[in-house]
Amino acid sequence: MHDIVVYLPHGYDADRATPYPTLYLSHGGGDHSTAWTMQGVAHYILENAIAAGAVQPMVIISTDFNGLPGGNNGYANELRDNVIPYVEANYNVATRAEDRALAGFSAGGCRAFTIFYDHTVLFGYHAPWSITGPVANADQIERMKAVPGGIHIGTGLQDHLFNNRGQGGTVVANTRYGSRL
Repeated sequence: MHDIVVYLPHGYDADRATPYPTLYLSHGGGDHSTAWTMQGVAHYILENAIAAGAVQPMVIISTDFNGLPGGNNGYANELRDNVIPYVEANYNVATRAEDRALAGFSAGGCRAFTIFYDHTVLFGYHAPWSITGPVANADQIERMKAVPGGIHIGTGLQDHLFNNRGQGGTVVANTRYGSRL
């Protein structure tokens, strides 16, 4: 058993005609399912973005991969076979991959790269952060080109794992406007 944290946006309506999109978050090494709300304050960031009109209301699901067998692929299986079906059965959320996003930070970013490369169809938006992924092969690149939403790969200014020039890096690709893969 692994915990998840489900954040429902202010005014969440279980009977709303349009199901809510979802944002799945994967924590960094040494953290757990509460990291995105306790340290990352993802719920405050979401509510401020909704209030500013920058995003629509969505449900946030913070996962826990500690002790999960199978490494990164085990995490992908856990999402596909257990977490996503549970969330979709118990909350008024969209069931299309195009309405799901996955973001991961550090060790969670490593998990996000595996899903982005090899389980691409689970999510319409992908964001591995603060980690470098392996070089994509030709099949993975073709799958990435089919991402319907967007791709964001980024690091911070002081991220020693990725930034060796002291300038922070970000790569943004959106298939609607062309890819930079």
